[in-house]
Amino acid sequence: MESEKGKIDRRTFLKTSGMGGAALVKSFTDSGYTLEQAKLKAVWKDTRIAAACVSMYSLNILKDNVAAAADGRQLSGREIEMMRRLAENTCDHYCTGCMKCASVMGSEGRIPDVMRYMMYYNGYGEKDEARRQFMALPETVRNNLALRDYSSVEPACPHKIEIGRAMKEAVRILG
Repeated sequence: MESEKGKIDRRTFLKTSGMGGAALVKSFTDSGYTLEQAKLKAVWKDTRIAAACVSMYSLNILKDNVAAAADGRQLSGREIEMMRRLAENTCDHYCTGCMKCASVMGSEGRIPDVMRYMMYYNGYGEKDEARRQFMALPETVRNNLALRDYSSVEPACPHKIEIGRAMKEAVRILG
């Protein structure tokens, strides 16, 4: 992670869309923000990010986004640190798409794709979209996901994701 004050790293940017860390989430609400507002403000504060495409899958999130844009406040250094901690505490649930697993297993395993579908399902609540994309994978890939040995791939994951378990869960939930 970057240590420069006011910056969030790529993992924080990608992971803040998922849920987790109830105590950390409470720290944002105690500061007067919803989690959705804090996510946006963290992204806006990072000067490395020039644009963001934000999903607004409910009217509540739309209202939060408008309020975050209109209130003129910025996250404090403490709140940026809380966002980092939230990302750290949930990073073992989400794949950042670093492709280190593909360098070990090969791209035919489709691990980053399947992990992204699981993020749609678990993190964003987009269950139908997750299933639709999973079912669009070649049948041979879907049939082999739960059967493959991922023990050589798991040590390569910088977030310590239990890839074998995650693939079995994906087949169970999305298949």
